Amino acid sequence: MNQTTDVAIIGGGVTGCAAAYYLSEIGASCTIVESTDIASYASGYAAGGLNPLEGYEIPGLLSEFAMKAYLMHLDLWDRLQSATGINYHGRVLDLIKVCYDDTGLVALEKNKDIFQRASAHGFEADLLSTADVLRLEPKVSETVVGGLHIHGNAGVDSYQFTRALYQAATQNGSKTIIGNVDGFVVDGDQVTGININGDVLTCNTVVVATGPWTRATADYIGLVVPVNPLKGEILRLRLKHGVINYDLTDGDGSIYAKPDGLAWVGSTEEWQGFDLEVSDDARHKLWSSASKIVPELSEADVVLQTACLRPVTPDWLPILGLATGWRNVFLNTGAGKKGILFGPAMGQATADLIVNGKSNIDISMFLMDRFQA
Repeated sequence: MNQTTDVAIIGGGVTGCAAAYYLSEIGASCTIVESTDIASYASGYAAGGLNPLEGYEIPGLLSEFAMKAYLMHLDLWDRLQSATGINYHGRVLDLIKVCYDDTGLVALEKNKDIFQRASAHGFEADLLSTADVLRLEPKVSETVVGGLHIHGNAGVDSYQFTRALYQAATQNGSKTIIGNVDGFVVDGDQVTGININGDVLTCNTVVVATGPWTRATADYIGLVVPVNPLKGEILRLRLKHGVINYDLTDGDGSIYAKPDGLAWVGSTEEWQGFDLEVSDDARHKLWSSASKIVPELSEADVVLQTACLRPVTPDWLPILGLATGWRNVFLNTGAGKKGILFGPAMGQATADLIVNGKSNIDISMFLMDRFQA
């Protein structure tokens, strides 16, 4: 092989491709090393929802980071799609949350405040009666007693978005190697090369963006990086008649209305190691939860069932920054269920650290050192 690169990025998922994109934008020489294909795992199968106002530690520790990432997505849409010719359907969405009892109505009232407080960023939220819900989305079950109409969440086709980041980086000169990393060439506290299928890629800097497989990659340089795989399955359905026009959720199940008319139903959460097989149990669970919200989905056609692995840390926060004890190894992993949302911010922060030694994006809570005790 006898190749040389400035920055070797291990992992062709969304965070790795985002790092390559932002580095290539400023002229850095990058090479993405991927074992199979770009966006071939979680980044290619995620639902693609961009909700910066809800999730683990949102509202909370991750609020500012999530909103930063969301705004970066909005800024990227026209520029990235125009540069690559890849329409990844970046769009602002309308979501209807529904409930079936008075307790649910109280919860929706509280939830409304979260979105209204983000009105400066284009978010709106209005409580709905049963009649209001059915007027907006007639396919919703008549058993709902009310809902919350939210405008402002966004969505992308996660596979095409990741491919767009990759394509833009490639157009800027980034290279790609398809192969398995089986070790590192080390000189003191620096990695000077990556062993790939028996050959060596010489490099000045390494970015580890291997998602659920981060433990195995870091083990080559004697690090324990606590990232574990959380399995999730999604069902893609096609209604017999018509389409669903709004994203829908009742707190137990979620339906994503896609531009091609499909309804994606997701998602499960299971600690099953690296199992990527789809299961009958998950299919029945997802189908049942979706049919409770939209009864017509009980007769829908199954187009595809997918399984992927999300990289989760013990505290559910990403890991960014220098790997402990190494001068030129950067970690860019552990985004959990928010990988597509967080991707641009994680990629930009990584690029900033490599080129400038610091970033305007606050990653102080994401450093690996928090696990060393």
